[in-house]
Amino acid sequence: MGQNFLVDRNLAQKLVALAKVEPGSKVVEVGPGMGMITRAILETGASLWTVEKDERLWHYLNARLQPEFPDQLRLLRGDAVQHPLAAAMPVAELTVIANPPFAITGPWLAAVLDAGFPREMSLLLQKEAVDRLTARAGSKSYGVLPIRMQAAYDVVATHAVPPQSFYPAPSIDSQIVLLRRKAEPVELPNRLITVMQALFQQRRKQMGSRLRSLLTEGERHTWEHVFERNGLTLQSRPEQVPLDAWIMLARLMETG
Repeated sequence: MGQNFLVDRNLAQKLVALAKVEPGSKVVEVGPGMGMITRAILETGASLWTVEKDERLWHYLNARLQPEFPDQLRLLRGDAVQHPLAAAMPVAELTVIANPPFAITGPWLAAVLDAGFPREMSLLLQKEAVDRLTARAGSKSYGVLPIRMQAAYDVVATHAVPPQSFYPAPSIDSQIVLLRRKAEPVELPNRLITVMQALFQQRRKQMGSRLRSLLTEGERHTWEHVFERNGLTLQSRPEQVPLDAWIMLARLMETG
């Protein structure tokens, strides 16, 4: 399924330590694979919810780890995009630790944000995905997902991870990224996300003509006001709009 399994135990422990997991923590892991990170989490005394799609791996984990940690481990067999937090609750108390398959990283993170805002996430991702999450206005990687993530989290890229830490070894480097929920996280309303997705499909085009067809007259006045406050116009391109402007739009559109 395109997954590169972590085989470096020290790195697994570092990933868990960076998330400050301790006895009593409520942790979610998606795509546990062979269980390297899973065991490191369980050894802290935390309660762990996992979701694994591969039937063979699910049975392996169930046979290998469930008897050893019967009161801590809950294994859900399913798709991580459909169950982004492995059915764990409440979302606000959760810590997410994961090395997800590269192909589902974007959809899975979007699904996490749709479900709520976990307390913290410690993720091992391919560097391309980390670059996207940390992208700023003007970058070719800047788009809807990094804007949604940065509106709610402080995103910090940390340790680089070489290909030999995985089996099979990927063709590019990976990196640990920490996402710590802000004191006042901002959730972008669905209406704004829909408009943003349409705009970023043509990221280098001026927004004026698209917005005339996407927004109501009242919404256009709101956007014009926000753009003026941020030194922009409706002729600006979506990739030029800074995070603060999107957050301002989110708050204004949410209140109607």
